Amino acid sequence: MTDLAGELQRLHEAGTTEEFVDAVWDLRDSAYDHPEAWTGLTAETLFRLRGRRWRVS
Repeated sequence: MTDLAGELQRLHEAGTTEEFVDAVWDLRDSAYDHPEAWTGLTAETLFRLRGRRWRVS
């Protein structure tokens, strides 16, 4: 089983564009490999995770 919380935390803590893109791709891979871990996660929840901090340079 994947550590969804840890992967979401990594996305939240991304400080550069490269870190952000890497985290998004890892989340995508996790969703593909372990769809059962993603059943309770909505797009709204994902995008609220960063809120206004989602301005990565």
